[in-house]
Amino acid sequence: MPRWEFSPVVGLNLSDTTLNLPPGYSYFNVSNGTSSGNYNLFLVYANVGFDYQAKDGFDLGFGFNIPLVNEPDAGITGIVIPGLNIGKFF
Repeated sequence: MPRWEFSPVVGLNLSDTTLNLPPGYSYFNVSNGTSSGNYNLFLVYANVGFDYQAKDGFDLGFGFNIPLVNEPDAGITGIVIPGLNIGKFF
């Protein structure tokens, strides 16, 4: 929001992610239980949070990503993922 140092953040996001998993990788299973190889995941997720923007351009944001739609076997729908953003505007 203009002239606010703290701003609410709400969004709807699309992600097209490519994973290249080494053989035997077992952090999570994709593609019907197979956990190695190349996978292309299409994700839709919402995000909510707050953003702090200082007058000198420093930015600090905190929020949550909430997966709404994902590839059937990625196994992350319903998991809320916290996020932290740190940056500088020029």
